[in-house]
Amino acid sequence: MEAVAERHGGPGPGAQSTRFRVDFKWVVLGVCVAAVAYLALIPLGFLLWQSFFTPHTAAKAAEFTFGNYAAAYSSVQTAKLFVNSLLFAAGTAAFSLIVGTALAWMNERTNTPFKRLFFGLALVPLIIPGILFTISWIMLASPKIGIFNLLLQYWFRTDTVFFNVYTMWGMIWVDGLHYSPMAFLLMTAAFRSMDPALE
Repeated sequence: MEAVAERHGGPGPGAQSTRFRVDFKWVVLGVCVAAVAYLALIPLGFLLWQSFFTPHTAAKAAEFTFGNYAAAYSSVQTAKLFVNSLLFAAGTAAFSLIVGTALAWMNERTNTPFKRLFFGLALVPLIIPGILFTISWIMLASPKIGIFNLLLQYWFRTDTVFFNVYTMWGMIWVDGLHYSPMAFLLMTAAFRSMDPALE
């Protein structure tokens, strides 16, 4: 090719631009990666760096120490938080799987009317942002301002708290409902591909 180009007076005008052509999508991707790295990695690095120092006060300068990690991971409260996190995660997963499987079975194995509408409504919690979903349940089942509690207290003339989303079971209920559409989609696909005779 080069010999042919030289025979005709050198490379054509488009050869130089082809050699140094930059694909625009890689530029956009690189800018996005750089922005995320700047917004996430720099604060994370600063946080990790400061975790090795004592607090800086007017009376005393910051000193390098491993005491922060020793205090955090030797505390009984850290172990309690870890156990609570495991209980919350396991409870949420189990509850969302039960709800999602029940809804998928009703939609795929029964003669439920309006199946298409039912399928769409089962996915609504997945579309709603998590913060909005949580605030909605706080407005419904908070011990002090929850609509459910206020209505039941008014009807039964009592101060009893019937629902409390701030307990472990309340958090499992809210998060389990929010993630149940994922289990619904997985189990719907399983029920569709499985022979009903196996049930």
